[in-house]
Amino acid sequence: MGSTSSGGAKRARAASEVDDTSDDPTSSGTDGPRAPSSGRITPPHDDADGAGAETMRRRETEHAKETRRFHRRAIADGAGSADDTPSCPKSDAAFARTSTLEAVEGRAAWLALLPEMVAVCNEAARRAAVKENPDKKTYDEPLSPDYCYDRVARAPGRVAGYVVREKRGEKRLQGFILVHEFAALARSLVFDSHDPAATFGSYGSDGSVQRVFHQGDDVPVTTAAEIVKATDAVARASKDDATSRAVDADGCLAKLLQGSPREVRSAARGDAFGDDLVVWPRLLEISLLGALGCGARLCKRALQDRARDYDALVLQATRSAVGFYETLGLARVGTVARYRDRADAPRLAYRHWCTRVVDEPSYVMARTLG
Repeated sequence: MGSTSSGGAKRARAASEVDDTSDDPTSSGTDGPRAPSSGRITPPHDDADGAGAETMRRRETEHAKETRRFHRRAIADGAGSADDTPSCPKSDAAFARTSTLEAVEGRAAWLALLPEMVAVCNEAARRAAVKENPDKKTYDEPLSPDYCYDRVARAPGRVAGYVVREKRGEKRLQGFILVHEFAALARSLVFDSHDPAATFGSYGSDGSVQRVFHQGDDVPVTTAAEIVKATDAVARASKDDATSRAVDADGCLAKLLQGSPREVRSAARGDAFGDDLVVWPRLLEISLLGALGCGARLCKRALQDRARDYDALVLQATRSAVGFYETLGLARVGTVARYRDRADAPRLAYRHWCTRVVDEPSYVMARTLG
């Protein structure tokens, strides 16, 4: 679904005509939204005038950096191509003849799957691009290796899900879904669909607006006024025609999520934003999902296995996956947080990489679980 890549730059890939995967998301994550609606996203707040406040920065440890780089290299070296991987049949009978659905549990097992997972995401995106336009020559990779590694490495609690593989032959990966308790880096995260900033970033018609600049550690943002200026610059650069989508219009879904208990835990891996992770034990998250014709089947199986233990399902969708998740009953829910959890910063639309004010907001979707 589950990041532009918020976790790194995308590169264009060549596309050629292949079989279609029309009912599948290309991925799950925070690669979207890319085409926000127009308007200011940082309305004034009483605590937004802390000029001169020092930006808090926590550095990634050298060990964490090297570990992340190791997995990035491993993903790049092992991802390969899934061009000739067949899509899964839709009917249960045909699926049973050609593919298998297997449970996978444990962080190490999922880390080992990352190269195949990224290849499936890229191939799903390529097929979707060609389906929309047979003459399409390039496509955007939906999820960065850094984002995929981040979701697996820091997943809280039980790290489990399912994969689909060919039953015979090379037994190539055809789809995957990783689910766990909903988790975020931002302690200031608030679910509020009525906050003016909350649903900034509704997808527009063109679906591929790029960020105009990236403000990293070498370009400090030190005051609330500079945060406002940076986020407004992104708003102006990425505005487009809004598209009608399912949203939490009455705010009831956001109210349910906001009332759900949360706790701070030590992350499984130290990272650039500190060692803590905020976890919602009663909210189930689809963290990563990629599929070639079996996305709905994977979601159904995961929910059958885990839904009874949770009150609601939450995820961060890529632009191409929004329509797919809407067919499963999910709607966009307003989510806001303060930049680096600073009390002097205004509330902004939530971003998974919460220390980077110029990334596009995460497109958070949810539904209740009976």
